[in-house]
Amino acid sequence: MKNYSGNPSLVRAAPSRLGLPKIAARIETELTSTVKSEFIANTSHELRAPLNTHVGFAKLARRAVKPPPPTPSRSCPACAVK
Repeated sequence: MKNYSGNPSLVRAAPSRLGLPKIAARIETELTSTVKSEFIANTSHELRAPLNTHVGFAKLARRAVKPPPPTPSRSCPACAVK
């Protein structure tokens, strides 16, 4: 396991009644949680940046393309434009 010094709470002393294996397990759990949170934050940013570009371009493309006006139907006299 890598030595991690980013979070001071990871090196905080635990009550002596827990014992060394439990202390090590708690520190490893906290470290794993911290690393997971950092990974998710970085991954989220790496995905959002390019996706925002695609979403913005899609919005512009939607605005630029207008559907053609409806044509009156000869089979429905009530629908005909007067």
